[in-house]
Amino acid sequence: MQKPLTLRIMTRRQRLKYGNLSSIRWACFYSHTFLNSGFSIGSAGFQYAFYKTRYFQTIRLSISEAERNVNESFSACGSGILMRQLRILLERMMRDQVRRRRMPEEFGGLPIMVSTAGGLRYFFKSISQIDPDLLSAARMLIRKGDTVWDIGANIGLFTVAAAGLAGSKGRVVAFEPDTSLVALLRRTASLQPNEAAELLIIPVGMAGVTGFRSFAIASRARASNALAEYGNSQTGGVRELQTIMCLSLDECLKLLPSPDVVKIDVEGAEAELFDASSRFLRDARPALAIEVSPRNSAEIGRILVGSDYRLFDGSKPLLPNSDIEGPAWNTIAIPAEKAGRFIQS
Repeated sequence: MQKPLTLRIMTRRQRLKYGNLSSIRWACFYSHTFLNSGFSIGSAGFQYAFYKTRYFQTIRLSISEAERNVNESFSACGSGILMRQLRILLERMMRDQVRRRRMPEEFGGLPIMVSTAGGLRYFFKSISQIDPDLLSAARMLIRKGDTVWDIGANIGLFTVAAAGLAGSKGRVVAFEPDTSLVALLRRTASLQPNEAAELLIIPVGMAGVTGFRSFAIASRARASNALAEYGNSQTGGVRELQTIMCLSLDECLKLLPSPDVVKIDVEGAEAELFDASSRFLRDARPALAIEVSPRNSAEIGRILVGSDYRLFDGSKPLLPNSDIEGPAWNTIAIPAEKAGRFIQS
């Protein structure tokens, strides 16, 4: 029989035992022992000390211990009801907490401001393991001096990776309609050294046509935010609806330098986006890294193949004859005439 989830307020003796917490007003320890797996989350570094000052409230984490063990804890405990409840509890406790981190050296070691608003993984996982396929796509597609568009920038993982790869002669444009995440992106942009590409943050969404749209803010991780007509089960419900301005891809081509590489993550709206983007695919012809939802797979495949793009699985290296017939969840699409620039010999 499993022990129940317990809450304990730290005593003075515990505060002394677990570190210098003199500035902490109060603290909570959550622990749960899973007898089937023989694993105790309490021993894995899920130790949170909360403290308040006059101007802010934040969370002090035993980060080094948590980063070493959080992945193992989630794997060991599986995806049962209690584990999901604990994750949701942690998401609520740590909502909108911000931490400064650094990209891997292959992306210039650039600083990036991350937030639990995008999910707990931004605090606990190593940066290279937060979204390996996304970083791999950046590595395979972006060259020095490139102009890169990041559509659905969210926290800015791809944005900052692109800034490091494109270098000082490159340019990165991040499109993100969530005002909370836009503020975070602007903080990240202000930290970049001269060696990084110029970052331009544009607070708009992307859709088939230019205009106002209803935008759903996810109750859980804001990485699942979406136009109200779309989204997925990972939202955990809708926290609020916002009215945002949306641009089309063709409209952006009139206002911005033509991109060499475009990453698109629009939570199910990708078919709408491409249906109205004939000039973008005909004239600009950038390399694409796209998250394609299963319901849009056939339509996206028809549009891209019909525009003479070659499709590849974004989770695998770009090798000769590794084309796929239809889009994968993480798809890389390359104009046929530019394939030699990207495909490994």
